[in-house]
This record gives sequence, C-alpha cells and structure tokens, in this order.
Amino acid sequence: MMTVDGFSELKVKNLTFMKHYFPAIYAVLNDYTPEEKQLNLDTESSRLQLINRLTGQVLISDAEAEAREEVSQFINNCQRNNRLITVGTAFGNTFTIPRFSAKKLAELTEKSPLQQKNFDFYPFDNHIPLLCVMGVGLGLQIRELMSSLTIDHLIICERDIDELYASLFTTDWAECCEHLINDPHKSFTFVLVPKADEELAYALLWNHLVKQPPFFPTGTVFYNHRSNNRHERILARIRKDITMFYSLWGNYDDEINQLNNALHNFRLGVKRLRLPLTEHTGTPVLIIGSGPSLDERLDWIKSVQDKCVVVSCGSARDVLRRNGIQPDFQVELESDYVAAEAYARSMSGEDTRGTTLLAAAQVPPKIFEIYESKQAFFKDSTAMASLFSQNNVVPGCTPSATNAGLGVFLHLGFKNVFLFGMDFGYIDPLKHHSKDSIYYTDESPEDLIDSTWDNLEEGMPVECVDGSTIKTIPFLFTGMRRAEVEIAQFLNSRELSVYNCSLGAKISRTEWLNDVENFERIIAACGGDRTLTVGAVNEPGDVITEDEIAERLNLLEDAIRRVCLRSLDELSHLEYNLESISDCTYRIARFLEEDIYINLKTIYYLFRGTMWFFLSIGYSHAYALSEEERPEFIATWKRIFSAFLDEWPGHYRSVVHRQLAPEDDPMLTKKITEAVEGF
Repeated sequence: MMTVDGFSELKVKNLTFMKHYFPAIYAVLNDYTPEEKQLNLDTESSRLQLINRLTGQVLISDAEAEAREEVSQFINNCQRNNRLITVGTAFGNTFTIPRFSAKKLAELTEKSPLQQKNFDFYPFDNHIPLLCVMGVGLGLQIRELMSSLTIDHLIICERDIDELYASLFTTDWAECCEHLINDPHKSFTFVLVPKADEELAYALLWNHLVKQPPFFPTGTVFYNHRSNNRHERILARIRKDITMFYSLWGNYDDEINQLNNALHNFRLGVKRLRLPLTEHTGTPVLIIGSGPSLDERLDWIKSVQDKCVVVSCGSARDVLRRNGIQPDFQVELESDYVAAEAYARSMSGEDTRGTTLLAAAQVPPKIFEIYESKQAFFKDSTAMASLFSQNNVVPGCTPSATNAGLGVFLHLGFKNVFLFGMDFGYIDPLKHHSKDSIYYTDESPEDLIDSTWDNLEEGMPVECVDGSTIKTIPFLFTGMRRAEVEIAQFLNSRELSVYNCSLGAKISRTEWLNDVENFERIIAACGGDRTLTVGAVNEPGDVITEDEIAERLNLLEDAIRRVCLRSLDELSHLEYNLESISDCTYRIARFLEEDIYINLKTIYYLFRGTMWFFLSIGYSHAYALSEEERPEFIATWKRIFSAFLDEWPGHYRSVVHRQLAPEDDPMLTKKITEAVEGF
C-alpha cells in the first residue's frame, strides 16, 4: 500500500503527464479543490476508498478489490465462446450499384471467404482494438484493464472532476497509457466534459469515436465503470446511432453523380443560397414533411399560413398542392434521377409559380428548370461545401428533405420553428406517408417506392409524442436523430424555440403541440412580418463562374491524387497478417482525417465513404477470418483496392471535364442504381 508521501509524489508525476499530453485537462486539475468526493485510506484495513465528504457515504469501499472484480466480470462478458461480439460487416451483395467504386467493392466482398452464413464475429484472445471507458473512478480499473488485455486504442470519457482528481493519487497514468500515445499505430484519448451536460458528453464522445475507422465500430467495446446510469444513457445513444453512422458514410459513385448534377446547375446560372438573415428571424416558419400525420394537420396550416413562412419539403409539395396550400419555399435534397422523374409527372411551372425552390446544389437540373425563382444550397456533408459554398454551409441536411428544410431555416437564423408531418415513424405500415403524397398516386414512378420501404411490418419500436410506441425504420430513425442533434446544437448557441406539431416519433428538445388553439396563440405571439421575411429570403446569393468551377475542380483532382498516392504507398508495405492490415488501414484513415480533412475540409466527403468501406471491409474480414484464410484475403484486398486507386483519377476526369448540354448527358437520365456506359 502506498504511503502518504507516495500519494503526493504520484500526484506530481501525473500532473506532469497531463501537462505534457493533455494541457486542457491539466489546467482544470492543477489548482483544483474537490467539491463533493475525496480519497480516503482506511489505515486499519489498508483499503483505498472514495467517500462523499458531504454525506459521509462510502462510494467505493475497497477500490483495488472492486477494480479487479469489475474487470474480471467485464472480460468474462467479452469472451463469449472466445469471440468478440460487436457489429457485423459488409458481405457479398451489399454493393449492387453497377458503377465504378461499388463494382470494386462488390468484387472484393464476393471474393472474400467471409460471408453472412459463416460470419461469427471476431476472435477475442484478450485483445480489444478500441476500448471506450465511461468513468475514471480512481483509475484502478484502467490499470487492471491494461495489465489484463492488449488494447490498441483507448478512449476515456469522464464527467466527474472530483473522481479524476482523486485518480491522480492512485493511478500512474504514464505507466498505464503513455505507450499508447508514443506508438504511431495506437492512441489514447481523454474526453473531459461538464458533469451536468449529457448532450455535450454524448456529442464529444461521438465525435472522437467516428474519427477512429476502421476500429469503430467493428472493434469497439464499451466499458461502463460502476454501471453508472448516466453513462449508460449515453452509451445507449451511441449504440443506436451506429445505424445512422453507417448510413451517412456516402460513396464516391453517388458523390460524383451529385457533382455532375451541380456542374450543370452552375452552368445554367442557378445562384447560391443567400447568407443568414440579420432581420425578420422571429417570423414563425412551418417546416412541412409528408408524414402520415400531415393529413390531420392541414387545417392548422391553413389557419395560420398568412402569418407564417410556409416551407414544403420533398413530397409534401404534392400534399399541399392538392389541398390548396401554396408554400413560400420548396426544399429539395434528392440527387437521383428518379426524383426528377417524379417531379416531371406531378409538377409544372404553373404549379410552382409563387414558390421559390431552395434545393441542394446536386439536385437534378430538371427540377431547377421547373422553378422561376431558385437558389442552391450546400449541405455540410459534401465536397461541394468546401469547393463552392463561400463559407455559407447548411448543417444537418441528411438523410431526407425534411432534414434539409429544417437545416436550411435554422441556418438562415429563424427562431420560431414549427414541424409538421415530420413523423419519423408510422403506426400502419401501409400509411408511411400522407395519403395525398406521390407515394399513393398514379403519378408515382415505380422506382420511387424503393427498398427503403420494404418490410415495414418488421420496423423497430420508437417512442411516440403521446407516450405510446410506434414503428420506425433505419432511414426514418436516422432522420429523427439528425434532427435532434441539429436542434440541440442550435439551442446551445442562440435563442430558438422548436415546436413539434406532428403525431409521430418524439423529437427531443422540442415542445409537442396537440391543441390548435394553443398553436394559434403561440403563432400570434411570435409576431414578425411574413411578407418582408419571404422577400428577404428570396434575395439570392451570386452565380458560380466558369473560372471558379475550373479552379475548384483542379483542387479536387489534386486531393484525389494525393489520397491515391499515399494509399498506394501504404499498400506497398503491407504484409499479409492481421497486425499489418490493422496498421495499414489505420494509417490511411489518419491521413484522411488529419491531412485531407484538416486542410481541405468537406472535400474529404467526396471519397470518405468509399475509402472507409475499403478500409473497414479489409480490416473486419481479415479480423474475422482464421489465420489460415487471412493471407489470401489480404492479398485480394490489396489487389482490388490498388486497382481502384490506380483508376480513380482518370474516372474523375472523365466525368467532370465533359462539356455536354443537360439533354445530351447520359448521367442525367439514369438512376444511381443503373449503369452508365463508360462510368
């Protein structure tokens, strides 16, 4: 057992460690005085304890024994049948789009000996690629973990500064973790967040996790010290959002298709979205999606439309048109040809008169052509944001047009936001949209009802606004979570009130309105001048010139070449074993994050998804396969990945340097799921 002098010496050593590697945490701890908790050495039993000095409650009675027991139980839970049970991976038939990068990924997964039928997760062998620990306590469980397991990447999230301070006296942090910091293939991250802010704790932890491909989520295990309920709520959200994480990766085929659409729009003279408003932001704005509850709320909209800015999102346009409501703005996000086909069947220039289109720059030109008044915005998760936005980027626009509508008007500065038809779920699988939406009319193209809406009967449960349970699917759940995250971020930075007038999933940080008289009173109290506000939003930004286009395309090509050269160099040193492919994929991922993203911002998104898929599949399949099968698979992965990197710059040039009129471009008449000759 350590002496009093030993405690003091260890504290000094730990502060030196923190000052060198974590200066922000050092600044908090250096002159810190515990508020509630203190370390106690029971001299009779020689036990380390943590005590609440305000109440006298013993929080940890025998720290070393409890740490050993907790870690032992954790390891037993990890090694079910000596397998590490985390998440699955991509298999054959995952990539079905017959285009450039997806065809390479499809070839890789089809040639892998690992398929869904023989996948049994990953070998444990007392090794965890990425361990996320919630709660430091006295740090003794960290010491025990590091001595019992091989851990490559460690993230510790702590909300209680008293406990972190106490750990300075009990745990040698340099001895535990310095080797992770000094090894270029490993990492150690300390996340310290305010104790009471659960939203911030989640956001900070999530942001660190998503910077750890390919180990998150494939090789990630979560450890909740002392089974803390507050920590478990955060981890539950992390686990749920893994579904959203995969869906937001994107892919090169879709991104280059979007860029091609945008280049046509720029050359047709579509102007950029205006800058955020400085006036008229108090005017209430109705953000309208086409969820099934919209049918029950149309009278609400009609009763206040002369006092509000009315914003239709995606297929809500058809519902509002059929019910005599002319929106001030129509927001569109979808870049696929099928969206343009749906428009052509259901809308004409006459239908759009009096409505301004606010569409993502990548929306098909055919949609922009229907509107006389139009502006193009740049969502935050696209390469075009850094290339063409002039620092006027709209956050939180995916995955649906309703997310885009909310994102645009939060970005523009509106303070009183009302959500309609944003159900993000359904009660009846046969009624996943409003009855008047294009999904249920003869105008709907056959391909509009795609696989997203299959198997609705098997949807997962989600809490409804009235406290009951309804069903949702990954696409809708992702939309709900993105909306919640976006609302929370704006609430943390400025005055904002968001009211949920839908009858679907509960949306956190919003107030549910279910009484029309109360709704109308709130609208009246908002004030604002609807006419002046609509006029202000209708003042567009500038056009994008040919010189700007040429300069930006060259910058993007340079970035692609840098990624290819660096990745090919890493592959040239690859050995056919798990350690080597783990190190190789990690180095490429860090290069993307620390070089491309840091220096070129969202240009990164043009290739992030496809690169992450290559890295993730290579690592996860090699990890799951037996030692006998690994070498051949790693060789296959290297060959296919290298071929993609060799061909990629040429493919990019073949798309962006064409000079075709929209009517002559075959990429504008094909769905993203269809092949385009030469592309």
